[in-house]
Amino acid sequence: MCTCIHSLCWCVHVCKDVSSVNLCVHTCECMFACSCAWCAHMFMSGCTWYMHVFVSVYQDAYLPMYVHMYTCVLVCAWLYTHVHACQHVHVSGMYTRAYTSTGHKRHMHHIWKFREKQTRDCFYPYLNEGLRALLKMDRHNMSWVCYPSHVSPAVEEVIAAQSIISRCTQVYIAVCVPLSLVMGLFSLSVFILDRTRLGVLDRLLAGLTATSILVTLLSLNAAVRPDYMSTTNLGCGALSFFSNVCYFMAQYLQGATLLLSFLPESPCCRLLARPMASLAAIGGCAVCSSLIVVSLLGTSGELHTTTMCQADPLTAWPEYEIVKFSLGFALALSFQMVLLLLYATQPVWRAAPSQRDTASGRWVVLAVALNMLACRLFFNVVLLHRARLKLWKDVGSPWDELLMNLAELVLSGESCINVVAILLLHTPCRLRLLGLLERLTQRCRPGLDNSMSLNRVGG
Repeated sequence: MCTCIHSLCWCVHVCKDVSSVNLCVHTCECMFACSCAWCAHMFMSGCTWYMHVFVSVYQDAYLPMYVHMYTCVLVCAWLYTHVHACQHVHVSGMYTRAYTSTGHKRHMHHIWKFREKQTRDCFYPYLNEGLRALLKMDRHNMSWVCYPSHVSPAVEEVIAAQSIISRCTQVYIAVCVPLSLVMGLFSLSVFILDRTRLGVLDRLLAGLTATSILVTLLSLNAAVRPDYMSTTNLGCGALSFFSNVCYFMAQYLQGATLLLSFLPESPCCRLLARPMASLAAIGGCAVCSSLIVVSLLGTSGELHTTTMCQADPLTAWPEYEIVKFSLGFALALSFQMVLLLLYATQPVWRAAPSQRDTASGRWVVLAVALNMLACRLFFNVVLLHRARLKLWKDVGSPWDELLMNLAELVLSGESCINVVAILLLHTPCRLRLLGLLERLTQRCRPGLDNSMSLNRVGG
C-alpha cells in the first residue's frame, strides 16, 4: 500500500517537470522497481519464517544446509535493499535531476546516502534474525541450560527429588566420609611406615589410597545438596580440574594394578619396575586427561561470573561428558577386555612366578576393580544421559537432576569402598589393624581384672 502511494506521488511530481514521453518511461521503471521490491520483501519474510520453523523442528541436525540457505537469504536481502533504495530514490523525485549535468554528482551522493540508510534499516534486521537463529542452533551455546528444580512447574516432583537427595547426602556425610578418612589415613600411615619394604604393587595401592582420600575431601562440596555451591566459573573450573585428576588417576592406577597382578611377566610390566617413575607417569597422564576435559567447560570467556557449581558442571559443553566417558571409562574398559584376553591366551605370562606382594594383593586388586566397574558404569550412564539431553536442548526433569546427584554420590562412595577393601584385604594393612586391636584389648584387660578382684574383696 505504501509502495503504491509513493508511486502515485512520484507520478504527480514528475508530471510537473518532465514531458509526457518521459512520463511513461519513468512510470514503467517505477512500477517495475515497486514490484521487485515487493517480491523481494515477501521472499525475505517467507524465508525468515521458514528459518524459524526449521530451527524449531530440526535444531542442529542439518546445520551445514541451514548455513547455505542463510547465505542465499543474505544475498536476497542485499538485492531487496538495492531495489528498495532505488524505489525510494524514484519516489523522492531525485531521479529527474539525474538528466541535468549540474545535479548529477549531487544526485549520486543522495543515492549513496539513501542506500546506506536503507541497508541499516532493511538489511540489518534480517541479519540479526539469522544470527539469532544460528546462535540458537549452536550446541556450544549453554545459556539456556538450568537446573530442572529451578524451572520445573511440577512442585511435588521437585520436593520429592530434593528430599531423596538430601537424605542420601546426609547418610554419605555421616557414614562414608568419616569411614573413608579414618581407614584411608590408617592405611596410608601403614604404607609410609613400611616404605622401605614396599613392593611395586604396594606403592601403587598407596597411590590409590591417597587418591581416594583426596576424592573424599573434594566430595564435601556436595554437603549442601539439594542446593549447589555458589562460586565463580574460575573456582568451579578448579574444582572440576582436581576432581577429574583424581578420577583419571584412580582409573589408571587400577589398570596398572590389574596388569601387575594378573600378567606379572608381560613386557608391559617392565615399565612398572620403577614405582616412583610409573606413579609420575600415571599422574602426568591423569593431569593431561583432566586438562583436556576441563578445556571443554566453555567458560573461558566468563571466568569471574558467579555460577552454581558441582564437580561436573551442568553448563559444560556436551563434549565434556563424551570425552570424560571416553578417557575415563571406555578406554579403561577396553584395556580390561584386552587384559582378560591376554590372560586367557598367554599362559606363560599368567603362570610365571609372581612376586610376594603381587600374590598377596591379587584379591584386593580384584575387589577394587569390581567396585570401580560397578560405580563408574552407573555414573557414566547417567553422564551420557545428561549429554543426550543437552544435544536435544532439553532441560530435563527433577528426576534427571536427582539421578545425576546420586551418581556423584556413588562415585564418591567408590573411594570409601576402595579404602575399606585395601585395609581389610591387603595383608600388611590387615596385620597392622589386627595388631592395633590386640594392643587395645590388652590394655583393657588389666583394668577389667582389677575391677573384678576389687569387687570380690568388697563382697
